[in-house]
Amino acid sequence: MVFIFVLFLIFYIYHLDYNFYNYDEGTNLYASWELSQGKLPYRDFFFVYFPSIHIAMGYLFNKFGVSIFLARILSVIFAFFTAFWVFYFSVEFSKKFFPALFSFSLFLLNTYTLIFARGFLPLFFWVFLALTSVYFVYKFLAREKKWTIFTAGVLLGMSAYIKLLAMAFFISIVLILSLKRKFKAIIYFLSGFALTFIFPVIYLFIKFYPQIWEMAFKFHFLQREHYLFIILEDLFRHNFYLFILGLPFILGYRWSKNPLDDLLFFLVMVLFMFPAISGKFIWFQYFYPLIPIFSIICSRSISRINKFNLYSILICLFAILACGYYFRKDIRYFQRWKRYDIATINLVEFIKNHTTPEDYILCEYLYINILSGRENPPELADISHTRIISQRITPEYIIDVCEKYNVKVIIYRVRSVPFRLDLIAIQPEFRNYLNKRFHLVGDWRRNYDVLRVFIRKR
Repeated sequence: MVFIFVLFLIFYIYHLDYNFYNYDEGTNLYASWELSQGKLPYRDFFFVYFPSIHIAMGYLFNKFGVSIFLARILSVIFAFFTAFWVFYFSVEFSKKFFPALFSFSLFLLNTYTLIFARGFLPLFFWVFLALTSVYFVYKFLAREKKWTIFTAGVLLGMSAYIKLLAMAFFISIVLILSLKRKFKAIIYFLSGFALTFIFPVIYLFIKFYPQIWEMAFKFHFLQREHYLFIILEDLFRHNFYLFILGLPFILGYRWSKNPLDDLLFFLVMVLFMFPAISGKFIWFQYFYPLIPIFSIICSRSISRINKFNLYSILICLFAILACGYYFRKDIRYFQRWKRYDIATINLVEFIKNHTTPEDYILCEYLYINILSGRENPPELADISHTRIISQRITPEYIIDVCEKYNVKVIIYRVRSVPFRLDLIAIQPEFRNYLNKRFHLVGDWRRNYDVLRVFIRKR
């Protein structure tokens, strides 16, 4: 067990700070960097989340300096904490060690786990807290101690504060407690939840209104795309072995005296439905909690296979080969680890040499801002696709902001299908502005994309 753990840990931290390519990670790091300088979200820079892990990382940045490696290693640690819960619940669910170890390995070998764990994203922080809450609910249903259900509410409130998707766990737990007629327990659970979610959100709303309404609430209602079936197809295609191994439990489920069975079944049902009905914009991370849940469920399917017979060996080989197959298909992600992103570092040096720390730049990849120590204009700290297609960011708006803050450098990614700032760049008004006010430095070719760089004329 220890050997497997160390092996996975080495694999996860291999070349951990070599690349800078995840837009969402850049947003989280940028917010942490701004907070480390004493700035406030919503007022001093545009921010679409509640400040949670960003406060902790901002404190660490303030004490130890800005470090992308530090942020990512924290994410890896919480991914392994989550893997611990997968192992623990698998032991409880299957009553055997080997199937639990197998589920633990399947979880850490999962392509999505590997990719998301190697970036500073809220994902594993909130999933770990949600699974910890499930643990206390499980203990309450087994022993009925009031403090355990209150603690579960506190932990789930913290999880929901980090990511609202944790409300899927909230719905599942309240449903189970209601069906088991534990109405007093629901009150204790809601009390703990209110302490760490409802009250903090009310405080933020009072302190930062109306900015927080525009950024952290209204922003999410502007999202238009609905990629549900595309995402589900990709989810099944990459994880079909997990769903096949978990299918016997789902199809054969009966309301039982085992609270863990009920918890896992309801979590699967709600986690499938909640993202689809809660918003218009669906992304992979919204369905990710199904991966640890199905990893746990798989342990029972493995445990019911007789030890060391041919069938069990074939099943295990099937799952391992399936993991390997999709590792091979997603090799484009892993190849990035081998090569240091020297092009981004060179671009950062170029920005440092041609601007001062007081100057503003405009860049959709916020890693470049962090590494160069140059801020985006506060109104454009987030240049998301949603803000652009909802007409919250227009060519006229960007031109006004760039002139207001005398932006020195503009950088956007060149794509075959425009998606973010390049959607603005292809519009005639903005092209004319760039030609009039800026020199084209050229295209900066990185390992996996091209950045077009403009510098203001003197």
